[in-house]
Amino acid sequence: MTYSVPAGSIQKLAGSKDGAKLSLYKSKLAEGLQENDEFFEDMEDEEAEGEMKGCLAGILRLFVGKKKFEQEQAKARTSGPVPSSEQLLEAFINGDPIDLRCGSKMGYVLKMICELEGKSLEDAGLAGIRRGENWMKELDVAFAKHGVNLALGKLTFNQQEAFGVPSPDDFPGIGYLPLSLWEQNSSALAAIDTSGVKIPSYLREDDDEEDGDEEDATPTDYTLLCIKTIQSWGAEAVAGRCDVVTFYH
Repeated sequence: MTYSVPAGSIQKLAGSKDGAKLSLYKSKLAEGLQENDEFFEDMEDEEAEGEMKGCLAGILRLFVGKKKFEQEQAKARTSGPVPSSEQLLEAFINGDPIDLRCGSKMGYVLKMICELEGKSLEDAGLAGIRRGENWMKELDVAFAKHGVNLALGKLTFNQQEAFGVPSPDDFPGIGYLPLSLWEQNSSALAAIDTSGVKIPSYLREDDDEEDGDEEDATPTDYTLLCIKTIQSWGAEAVAGRCDVVTFYH
């Protein structure tokens, strides 16, 4: 899922101690927060029994982030009861250390915030990681031929430190493409001709995915479809003065 959010708005929210906003989120996101807790409940029970490492793996990736991020997260609680999604939301807004075991759980809370604060964007061809993380790097190569440098292979994954949250030990993969990046590439991106691109049947809403024929569109068609989708992200970002945040799961 991909969202456009007002530029810098999520970062401003983090640690803002905005009580009114927190109350609003608790009300509007109550059902989603509860469902998130239920989704992670079994995994957390297994972790408590010592049957899996779960989010503790996030500690090993602590050193990947920026120094300030490392220092703040080093203070986080890593034992005892696992925080609920609502507690993670509170910690995020109040600027409290976020439990390092909860990178994945917090990732989905962040996704809910983006859903509420932003706008869902078209993600045809990019809705899931059909070809793995390397596909974004392949798109970078295709874009480079047109003078576009979006660094998709880097910026559409592992960008959680941009929001000050721990690394997910699993999904979602969190991406962050700031407004400044879209502005720098706006002209070159818009100049790429994607007219007449053929959408593979398995990606069309009117076709059954199981019956879709992957052979009815060439790899070039698929690449152009992804480029067309990303063009739409850039147009939305520049027109609305927005950042783009992606979640792959």
